[in-house]
Amino acid sequence: MPPHNEPSAVDILIVEDSPTQAEQLCYLLQQHGYRTRTAANGRLGLEEIRRCKPTLVISDVVMPEMDGYALCRAIKADAELKDIPVVIVTSLSGIQDIARSLECGADNFIRKPYEPHALLARVEYILLNLELRKGKRINIGLEVYLGGKKHYITSEREQIIDLLISTYEEAVRMNEEMQQQQIEIARSSQTLAGLYRIADELNRVSTPAQVCELALQATMDLPKFEAGWIYLSDTDGKQSYRLVAASTAASPQRADTPDWIGDISSATATGRKARVPLALERRHLGIIQLLAVDGESFNDEDLNVLDTIGNQVAVALERAHLHQHLENLVEQRTAALQAEVVERRRAEERVVSLNRIYAMLSNINTLIVRVHEREELFREACRVAVEFGHFGLAWVGMADADNAQIKPTAWHGVDLWAESIGFAAAEVGHLDEALVNEAIGQRQTIVCRDLAQADGMPLAALAVSHGYRALCALPLQVDKQTVALMFLYAHTPEVFNADEMHLLEELAGNISFALDHIAKEERINYLAYYDALTSLPNRDLLLERLRQSIGFAQRHSNTVAVICLDLDRFKIINDGLGHYVGDKLLQTVAGLLSGILRDGDTVSRLAADKFVMIGADLRDGDDLPPIIERLQEVLRAPIPVGEENTNLTASIGVSLYPKDSDDPITLVKYAELAMYQAKERGGNQHRLFTTELDTRVSERVKLQNRLGAALEAGELVVYYQPQVSAMNGVVCGMEALIRWQHPQFGLVPPGQFIPVAEESGLIIPIGEWVLQEACRQNQAWRDEGLSDFPVSVNLSIAQLRDSRLLASVRLVLDETGLDPHYLELELTESIMMENPEMLIAFLQRAREMGVQISIDDFGTGYSSLNYLKRLPLDRLKVDYSFVRDITRDPASASICRAVIAIAHNLRLGVVAEGVETEGQANYLARHYCESLQGYYFSKPVPAAEITALLRRREPLIKLAPELNARRTLLLVDDEENIRNALRRLLRSDGYQILVASCPTEAFELLATNRVGVILADQRMPDMSGTEFLRRVKDIYPDAIRIVLSGYTDLDTITASINQGSVYKFLVKPWDNDALREVLREAFWRYELSKGIATDWYSAGGIQGLHGGQ
Repeated sequence: MPPHNEPSAVDILIVEDSPTQAEQLCYLLQQHGYRTRTAANGRLGLEEIRRCKPTLVISDVVMPEMDGYALCRAIKADAELKDIPVVIVTSLSGIQDIARSLECGADNFIRKPYEPHALLARVEYILLNLELRKGKRINIGLEVYLGGKKHYITSEREQIIDLLISTYEEAVRMNEEMQQQQIEIARSSQTLAGLYRIADELNRVSTPAQVCELALQATMDLPKFEAGWIYLSDTDGKQSYRLVAASTAASPQRADTPDWIGDISSATATGRKARVPLALERRHLGIIQLLAVDGESFNDEDLNVLDTIGNQVAVALERAHLHQHLENLVEQRTAALQAEVVERRRAEERVVSLNRIYAMLSNINTLIVRVHEREELFREACRVAVEFGHFGLAWVGMADADNAQIKPTAWHGVDLWAESIGFAAAEVGHLDEALVNEAIGQRQTIVCRDLAQADGMPLAALAVSHGYRALCALPLQVDKQTVALMFLYAHTPEVFNADEMHLLEELAGNISFALDHIAKEERINYLAYYDALTSLPNRDLLLERLRQSIGFAQRHSNTVAVICLDLDRFKIINDGLGHYVGDKLLQTVAGLLSGILRDGDTVSRLAADKFVMIGADLRDGDDLPPIIERLQEVLRAPIPVGEENTNLTASIGVSLYPKDSDDPITLVKYAELAMYQAKERGGNQHRLFTTELDTRVSERVKLQNRLGAALEAGELVVYYQPQVSAMNGVVCGMEALIRWQHPQFGLVPPGQFIPVAEESGLIIPIGEWVLQEACRQNQAWRDEGLSDFPVSVNLSIAQLRDSRLLASVRLVLDETGLDPHYLELELTESIMMENPEMLIAFLQRAREMGVQISIDDFGTGYSSLNYLKRLPLDRLKVDYSFVRDITRDPASASICRAVIAIAHNLRLGVVAEGVETEGQANYLARHYCESLQGYYFSKPVPAAEITALLRRREPLIKLAPELNARRTLLLVDDEENIRNALRRLLRSDGYQILVASCPTEAFELLATNRVGVILADQRMPDMSGTEFLRRVKDIYPDAIRIVLSGYTDLDTITASINQGSVYKFLVKPWDNDALREVLREAFWRYELSKGIATDWYSAGGIQGLHGGQ
């Protein structure tokens, strides 16, 4: 082979104006080793040919500047280039195009789109014949008739032959495409005819099965389909399907479920498989699955056809379902008429049946008068049922709901088999779950009218073999608990009709009445080891069973868990709703806990709402979490409490044998300690006992012991925090706060020892000491002329429950000589609502003594305004949580103003706690809060420091009248040039001008200045002017608010004006005279709303002397 026929030696020029097609052709040739280059049109291609003389030229026809024909003629006309083969590649395939290719001297012709292998074959053929054609270049002339026209072609013989061959190949290819189109037209005609046939024949069938069979058969007659299946969805609401129809060619393996189930809205296909939904008005009726013949696949046209078929089948199915529904209605009506005739016949039989039940009931009533033992009562009741009630068999069994069993106790029957079987528990067998739930758990009578189909009914199979068909089970109750079941067997189910069952239930009630008398005598002995309220084992029985469980665990190397459970919030329910509701709740919980016991477990009530469970025979620690989870789960279920339901939580502690101890008393103690730890951490959780917990409890006990000694050792001290008058800045009150100065640990936080004091009861002597010390100190200040104010002492709920409290207060006042007017007793809002009626009575007696009363932390609890107006109060204290954000949170500001307004309307004083900044003090003073307390003035300090402060006789705050000496205007704009321009314009008007570049700065200025008018820009980065002024309105409603904007957002501005957030809207650029007039009018309105400034509030802001912390 000549060297240039090697692919790497072949240089092919591609002349193509489409970059994409040129790139694709280059890639194809390069993949086969050819070197390629490109040109974008004929002119550039000719220049490239003359420059590099390629081995072969492949050219498009339609190109700008010079098309492919012109390029070919230019090549063939050049003596140096004419031997270069030229292949024409074009989408033009008409006769004239072929003739033009021949005339221009092209060596070959290929029509777009081409197959890559066909183009490569042409290239290889031309290259192979390139050398052969050298030396045989004989030009000939040839007349060719194409399209009715004569064309004269002059070229080399081989070149003409090659071109004619390529033209012939393209003609053959076009002919094959036309044949394929004819096949597709024929197939479409067949498909259309099939669709008409399906539509016509579906109108003739009336059942879903017929619809599916006919539709699938007609579909198989369409071209391309080999096999098919139709599945209909079940009507039970589940995502399940059943096969309704399958073609004869379908594989049996596909008969169970469809290959694919899912929500599809139209036909889909994967390879040979297609799926067609059967849906009507968004209701999914089923699915058709189809399989194409081997070698075929489904296209979009096929899927459109399948969608049409699916719609036709869905409509036919809906019509068939409607037809079946109408037929069912006719059948139901016919059955109802037949039943009416049967009912008349049964009414006559019912009269006879009731007479025997009355006889049975009369004899039972006689029986219960003379029988006083349970077993005899049961035996005689069974005899009466058989002899007078004409039942074939009657027997009574004691109920065991935990094991779903009954233990036969008495029986009587007319057949020998009833006496011979002995009614062993094994023969009775396990009860059906429904029987346990209804007859035993829900105390409902059970009637079974077909024993042959009754799984789990006692002696069902044996009774059926002796001709019995029905039975009823009557629950016998004591204290509304099912203790036994009485079973009556009958040969006909009609015996147990409604009237007869009413009498039988009355009979069961009479037997239950007799059982109740017997049970009361048994209960006397029962209560020796069981809790009277819950019927659970008491502490003695718990410890005995725990000893037994430990002994068993020792022999089998198992674990025993002692679980102590204490209900969260039970005290609130018990005190709030009454002890009756609390007792009912405890009984319910006892039942729930008993219901989850395993074999060998025990649950006991130790005291109040504290329960202890023994988890016996645990293999390892992995058995414990499911028990804890089940405990929490049963308590989370809604439980009736009073007239409502509630979800309980519990604090749970666990100790383990042998890990923690082998002594029952110690194990119970450790479980209680773990439970208390769970309760301290917020409840609704469980904790395992650890040695660290024992240590912590010991430390708590030591703290309690040290706390008791601390009072005697003088380690407790009283700190005082002053309350300042917002009017003149002087001290107007003092709050006494206890501190513990431990010689070893230093100052112990109140939050650490106050809870211990409350739990241990030490809070009462400690509270008495604080009261004594506070009154003594205030009298000492008064003797020195330093105090003309009351000292406030906090009371705990334990002190309020102490009936001696009032006497202690009176005694302290007498001993210290303090006038009762200078003592203030302070209670929290939560304490106030624990027992309002008791508290009202106490406070009224305290007021009669002359003592002042205040409510602390007002607004944080759930107090009732109805009780508030009835309480003899002197002051309300605003909680620090509202004061903290008062200058930046509209909600906090609104709450503070509301509390102040409530207090004033009730003629009460107001103290704000937690004041830490000048802005907070200003805001509260501006809104008429009389007294302020917080770190801004002084933290709690010892009495000596307070004495030094009082001796200075200086106010802790001073008034700043210069802040309101002139009208104060606040300008808010993020553009500095605007702020400067406004300041220059208004400087001569006598305003005190405050400037802020953003709303955040503006809020700070408003907190420390008494601003009358605010002029704010509308467009600011962080917050719009209208939003800023809306918040200002909520916090500073008296300030006049004006928007200045270069944008006319009329909807926003109009809404703000209508809501009262904005007084005026001015546009930029403004008119100087008009702006001045608007501001003068705004200040006039502000001053008019405030009135003449005669009171101290008009004097301005407050400036702290000490600074805040």
